[in-house]
Amino acid sequence: MLNRTHNNSAQHLRHLRLQAWCQSALATIYKTATPQVVCEFWSDATDSIINDAWQICDCSKTDLAVFALGKWGSRELNLSSDIDVIFVSSENPTILQFKCVRKFISLLTERNDSGFCYRVDTDLKPGGRLAPLISSIKQFEDYYWSFGETWERLALVRLRSIVGTKNIIESVYQIAEKFVFRRFIDFSLLEDLKHLRSRIHTHYQQLRPERINLKLAPGGIRDIELFIHALQVIHGGKYENLRTTSTTFAASQLVAADRFNKDDLEFLIDCYWQFRYLENYVQALDDAQTHDWLENLGSKEYSDFFARADRVVSIVETVLGKSSNLPLLPISNEEQSDWLRSLGFQEITISQRFSELIALTAISTRTYQDEELRKKIIRLFVEEIASISLDRDLGIALLIDFFKATRAKTGFFSLLANEPRLIRDLCTLFGCSPYLGGVLSSRPELLDSYLYNLQPKPSQNFEIYLDELAERRLLNEIVAANQFLQTKNLNFLYSAMVTTADEISLQLLESIKKNVGESSLQILALGKWGGKELGFRSDLDFIFLTEDSPKEIDHRVAKRFISHISEPHKGGSIYEMDMRLRVAGKGGPLLVSRESLLNYLTNKAEPWERQTYLRARSINNNKSFDLKIHAACINKFLSVKDLSELLDIRKKLIKTPGDQYDIKYFAGGLIDLEFAAQIAILKKKIFGPSDTSGMINAISNTSPEWAKQHNDLDKNYSFLRLVEQLFQLMSHHSTTMLGSESEGFSRVARLIGLTPAELDQQIGKTLKQNSTILKTLDPRQLQT
Repeated sequence: MLNRTHNNSAQHLRHLRLQAWCQSALATIYKTATPQVVCEFWSDATDSIINDAWQICDCSKTDLAVFALGKWGSRELNLSSDIDVIFVSSENPTILQFKCVRKFISLLTERNDSGFCYRVDTDLKPGGRLAPLISSIKQFEDYYWSFGETWERLALVRLRSIVGTKNIIESVYQIAEKFVFRRFIDFSLLEDLKHLRSRIHTHYQQLRPERINLKLAPGGIRDIELFIHALQVIHGGKYENLRTTSTTFAASQLVAADRFNKDDLEFLIDCYWQFRYLENYVQALDDAQTHDWLENLGSKEYSDFFARADRVVSIVETVLGKSSNLPLLPISNEEQSDWLRSLGFQEITISQRFSELIALTAISTRTYQDEELRKKIIRLFVEEIASISLDRDLGIALLIDFFKATRAKTGFFSLLANEPRLIRDLCTLFGCSPYLGGVLSSRPELLDSYLYNLQPKPSQNFEIYLDELAERRLLNEIVAANQFLQTKNLNFLYSAMVTTADEISLQLLESIKKNVGESSLQILALGKWGGKELGFRSDLDFIFLTEDSPKEIDHRVAKRFISHISEPHKGGSIYEMDMRLRVAGKGGPLLVSRESLLNYLTNKAEPWERQTYLRARSINNNKSFDLKIHAACINKFLSVKDLSELLDIRKKLIKTPGDQYDIKYFAGGLIDLEFAAQIAILKKKIFGPSDTSGMINAISNTSPEWAKQHNDLDKNYSFLRLVEQLFQLMSHHSTTMLGSESEGFSRVARLIGLTPAELDQQIGKTLKQNSTILKTLDPRQLQT
């Protein structure tokens, strides 16, 4: 069988994989090569197969690079391991690149008569499971410097390029090296590492005495890897030779740099490869992804593991500290009440809500064991909510709803016990966002998708497909919210929300075209979507474009798109939309040809329409046409009459101050500043960006008056947008009316680091300052 030739590409790759795997397995079983040599051979064979698959899928013609992580990255791949992969593009990834990568993954993972080639795991990519499959270089850098955690620094120690564009590979290496290896020792890193190891051991239990998990058991493979990588990260900023993917070479360089005891490091490496040999051996028996060594496979190896592991643990603990087991809940009611008070919960939670939570016992046939697990999970949740939540009592209320919705099933508790990061993410939302926390607490079935679903293969049933799109939008919003609450990075939020809206809209449009017929219809995004400033709960502003005069089939495609994207689905509507910005106003046509649009903007458009279309963007990435739109918008000078009309529009939009602030429609608010910048672009005929901060910067580069106020305007605009987006998350209803008594106001204040009174004062001060500045800069107001 091994010598048979295969014409089919998938069969051929599986043949190559089987041939290399059998050589590795036989070398392991008969000990004809050391485990390190076997792992290197198997890793190199995998490199070669991946390169072949990349060529077969024509991915080499795209501007992409593939990187390995984990044991594959260190050329220490075990025989039945997943391969951890990251895909990076030089610019924002295109639809073609996504298609190419999905084809590549399918070629490797789909089963045929010869089985599969590799299990491909992309969960270690920037942003995790639900992030896009491909990151641009900028997104790669922004993610790690904005959100990167200690475990991700450890993971990137083993980053290794496999195939792809040279300049991408060089850029990614530079970014990763700076992120992982810091010039000065970060002493908080040691605490993070101790906590990380404790979390690993908290969630590992040796349930059967005759079975050892070679990977996760204390003193096992993971402990040794964590220890070596921790020392690399701690000292690699100063000692460049430690910046290696190889575990063995890293240990030798730690000795050379006199960073740790030589005998202990040599003992760790000897144990590492002995454990790796045992791991490869059990995987060679059935080509199964197992890390369990059974006592009946060899009692000497079984007992030897414990003897070795005890010394490994003692060595590792000299740097990473002891692991601690999570205690159960306090037993008596009085002890529970004292515990909750010490964590800062209010009396209503202590006396009523916590009792309701405790009463939700596990549904299980193994009552004792699963009740113990449930109580551990409750303690994890409660302490996490107390630690990170802005509203502890809201967090408990939503946690109760969540437990009720899961019907306290043991399966959910087991899932949570093995996913501490999921508990943290849930607690962040439960304690901050009634909007998204409420969604997750009422629909726990979303957790499977949140954890394991990259982007499912679209259903062939169109109604189910629409539900999937709505759910995908919701899941991506949840991921973005978790990151945004931690970092408050508006640019990353905009990027995540816009990318999701673009991808979903393009995929839905293409699916409709396949069902209805061939059409040139495309989407021109406007407003915040067009300006790449989309936030939470935002409508999609857009119009439809065609190459020539719209045909009947174009109208049919457009109507179906409008219907499908806005109608209710299981996850709600896919998006709310707003088409009032169509050519010639609300009564204008839904569809317009590209030529007609350019002609209208050049010759007939009102000033407010040209202002609106400054933010137009083709979501199919037709940049040349977008530039033509911008040129048409700034082609005409703004007359005194034009400015007078725009001023009248402003007077109708701007609200009179009241008891609460409207950060969108008050003088000096978001709309006032956005429109002032857009009109200044028209007035000065500036060819530039479509986002507000970019516009302010572009105007400042040509106007001394704007340049003087640039920093204040940009800072104030970012502050108001931050408050707006946080308020969207932290209240049940979508509104821009804010006041110290508003729902969610105190949560927003605490997250920003202010008291409610201070936030109220800061908003008023910002609006007043903006209003004063705009009186001297806004072309509309300068006419009065």
